[in-house]
Amino acid sequence: MTPYQSALEQIHASPFAASSRGLCKLILSMTDERLNYSVRECFREMDITGKSIATEILIQFALDQNDPGLQSAAREIGDMYPDLLRQAPRFIPTEDRRSGGERRRRTIH
Repeated sequence: MTPYQSALEQIHASPFAASSRGLCKLILSMTDERLNYSVRECFREMDITGKSIATEILIQFALDQNDPGLQSAAREIGDMYPDLLRQAPRFIPTEDRRSGGERRRRTIH
């Protein structure tokens, strides 16, 4: 079982638990760079089981950022928790004229 499947199993078992919400935020943030819940915020909401799953998710993400399991989990979570998509802090790339036009990120709340 992949860590994304483990997360979905945990989320389905306890859909209203804070730990499930933390896992959802983490997965959504990893699939769309414009959505950015901090890792600190995600972990703060998790119990020890959620943190263990989240750690495995981070390892898997480091190995393969384009894992289809991640994309699939994010779609399912987006359907289950559309409020997390609407409430997520957003980053919009901008150009920094002081640094020769390098892109930087600006938070929109």
